[in-house]
Amino acid sequence: MADKNKKNKIEITDKQSSIRNYMKNILWTKDIIDVHGNILNLDRFRAEVDVAISNCEVKMLQYATIDGVVTDREMYSILVGELEYLRTLATHTTNFYDLKQNPIISYEDLPKHNNLGKIKDVLDIMRSKIADWLMR
Repeated sequence: MADKNKKNKIEITDKQSSIRNYMKNILWTKDIIDVHGNILNLDRFRAEVDVAISNCEVKMLQYATIDGVVTDREMYSILVGELEYLRTLATHTTNFYDLKQNPIISYEDLPKHNNLGKIKDVLDIMRSKIADWLMR
């Protein structure tokens, strides 16, 4: 009896990292990305991600009725998270990893703008308008 319950029990893992690892392994074994996550063939990368997206959408249809009522909310929510990840992955063009594709830029690394010239221009315009108004 205990073995039956073990077989029927579904263990939910962290699906965001599961789908990430699954896609990384699939793309790496098909030589679409290299060990560092660099995309070697963008067309094959997008095609493989599109296949994964369509497979995820088909799985989502299995957990919903014709009326759109979800029968298994837990599995459906996992698939929604996977679909969201796959859609963001489809936008990648250079690297598989999010932080290498879109690195975080700190405030110190942003170019410094000299706003003093703009402020002087605005002050000159304001002075001329005030002077015109006082002359009237």
